[in-house]
Amino acid sequence: MAGTLYIVATPIGNLDDMPPRVAATFGAADFIAAEDTRVTMKLLNFLGLKKPMVSYYEHALQKGEGILRRIEAGENCALCSDAGMPCISDPGEDLVRLCAENGIDTKVIPGPSAAVSALALSGLDTGKFVFEGFLQPQANARRERLEELKLERRTIIFYEAPHKLLRTLCDLRDT
Repeated sequence: MAGTLYIVATPIGNLDDMPPRVAATFGAADFIAAEDTRVTMKLLNFLGLKKPMVSYYEHALQKGEGILRRIEAGENCALCSDAGMPCISDPGEDLVRLCAENGIDTKVIPGPSAAVSALALSGLDTGKFVFEGFLQPQANARRERLEELKLERRTIIFYEAPHKLLRTLCDLRDT
């Protein structure tokens, strides 16, 4: 009988925010697919757990087939990103799609999401919003997308890496 893929949200910045269900899911999983095993190791150490891990990030997507095979063989896998909800502007979405295409039971262990947390804290209109995720890294494509969004009246949420933030803020200002 096939195992289950658990999509596990993890705390954003403060491990004391760890819900009991997250800890229980990590404890019950046979292995963990982690965006960054070093970050996840800190989380597991905090919980007092030792689990086998496999790296699953943007440049290791080819590992998805191997993860799928292990789940098909009966193992349960906990998928996590470095912080917040996996699969949102995150390579985990490819693994979830692969599992869905192959009839694998997938469950979500809800928790924090950076986008929703930022929206709640923003003081902007939260009744209607647009999530854009990461803009294209190429300057022309990024500016073109911003031009397309210029007339958008709903609150827009973007994700951006810290080292690219100044450039993106300048593009937003210029648009």
